[in-house]
Amino acid sequence: MQLHTGSPSGIGPRETRASRNRTLDPRVRALPCTWCGGKSTSKTAARRCKRCRKLELIIESASRFMSANGLRALDRSASGGSSLETKYRSDAARAKKELNAIKRDRSSKKAAAKSRRSAPQDPTLKIAKQLSELLTALARVDRKIDDVEASDVGGDRDRQLAVLRARRVGFELGIARRRAKQ
Repeated sequence: MQLHTGSPSGIGPRETRASRNRTLDPRVRALPCTWCGGKSTSKTAARRCKRCRKLELIIESASRFMSANGLRALDRSASGGSSLETKYRSDAARAKKELNAIKRDRSSKKAAAKSRRSAPQDPTLKIAKQLSELLTALARVDRKIDDVEASDVGGDRDRQLAVLRARRVGFELGIARRRAKQ
């Protein structure tokens, strides 16, 4: 006879449905890299893709090497006392340069997209677009009114017709206002 001890018989963490279906679980979905916008592999607060994380690790390891050996901190200069120090400094400088270029490129893309969104639109085109949308919506409401009028007589039908006719009046008013602006 075996007694239950409270722990599962397998070794390691117990598999759950969420751990089996990580790709299906929306809470575990990977968000884009905060620096380059690429596919992030990290689910922590500092989301980085593999490329950005690798560059960040190069800089961190060089900084740790400098502090562990009592050397001056990383700066723009790649010259050092030993060949190992020079290698760390040049690798860190290259990684910083690449990472800054990635960040700058990302921020310039964001700025360009923002300026495109906030660029002044030709008012006549904007009004024409709104007018087109209102005419489409009005045609849709007219079809619904025709369908409801063709249905059986009842209290619910009268309420639906009243709502649809009020909506139709609102669309007609919007169309009249847009035409007055043109």
